Amino acid sequence: MNREERFRKSGNKGESKVKQWISENGYENCYYSNAILRYLGFIEKNASTEIDGLLVLENAILVFEIKNWNKISRYDAIRDIYHVRINVYDRKLKSPKEQNRKHIEIINKLLRIPIEYLVNVCVIITDDGSDKIWVHVENDYNNHQHLIRFDQIKSVVDYYKSKKNNLFERDEYIKRIEMANWGGIQEYIDNHKQYAIYREKCKKEGVKAYGFYKCDICGNQLVLGKKDGFYAKCTGYPKVCSKKTIPIAKIEDYVVNNEEEIAERLIKNMTEMEYKKRIEEYNNRISIFEERIKNLNIYIESKEKELFLIDEELEKKRFFEERRLLKQEVEEIKIEVSKIQEENSDKDEIIRDKDNIINKLNNEINHQKELYQKTIDFKMRKIVARLLNR
Repeated sequence: MNREERFRKSGNKGESKVKQWISENGYENCYYSNAILRYLGFIEKNASTEIDGLLVLENAILVFEIKNWNKISRYDAIRDIYHVRINVYDRKLKSPKEQNRKHIEIINKLLRIPIEYLVNVCVIITDDGSDKIWVHVENDYNNHQHLIRFDQIKSVVDYYKSKKNNLFERDEYIKRIEMANWGGIQEYIDNHKQYAIYREKCKKEGVKAYGFYKCDICGNQLVLGKKDGFYAKCTGYPKVCSKKTIPIAKIEDYVVNNEEEIAERLIKNMTEMEYKKRIEEYNNRISIFEERIKNLNIYIESKEKELFLIDEELEKKRFFEERRLLKQEVEEIKIEVSKIQEENSDKDEIIRDKDNIINKLNNEINHQKELYQKTIDFKMRKIVARLLNR
């Protein structure tokens, strides 16, 4: 984690501490933490500013700028600079009053909230308690300017809470803040971080024009460009405007002073009413889709019935075809059986012939045996007779 990341993490801790105090004292419903106002600016077309906290009371809006530092080593009252210890090194930091004054100015211009209702409250917190020694506490109630420690928040809030002002349009101002606040949406938080880095880079390079500027030809927004140095360019070029570039030294000639024109530069978020209107539109669209789905389901059901009937017809056709094929197969089998039967009839005849031959052969054998026996008998008689004659 580098020095800038540690510094940012420490700042988040201070904002969380103040937010906890707000919640514990029952102000969470009228406190806007890390509000981001987006507008058509100059450094970039879509510019933004982040405000640590906005507390909307019954007659005033407290604009918080919260600093949480590790340690304050000393305070330079002449230059209004705090020497803040980060690890082993000191970093010179201006009092946050001027930074918060710019926040108040942008709120006044973009949200059209009168400057006398906006209170500049800068809170400095330290991890080691050195704020009790070095914080130069300022409470200018006449000009609504406060630089305080954490333990002094209650006294400032109680003071403005006790004031009465019948001209303060609280509900209207809350509506405007909610309409303009893009805080809590990660995409715009990331966009603002990138914008803040680029803005500081431009500031270091000498570009200090952070106001609102417009083209004198087409009235479109002027934004910062850079190519071999900085210049201003018209967002209407080349479609609706012929003015391509303006030297940065002459930019103040194009400044917008009209309050309504400046307020129109605000990139508005949706109010609660607009959210409800959008939800109603979505519900109507959903109803239309549901009706279409219903009709499609009916259509699909009718087509499925048609498909079922077609399947039945196909089954019948398939049955007839199978029956035809089976019948053909049966006929072929019959022919084969007939051939086999014919072959069997030939076989029977052969067997009969064989039997006749065997019978004839046996008869011949028997005949030969008889002849042989007769020959033997004849010879025996001859022998016997010869012997007897002797």
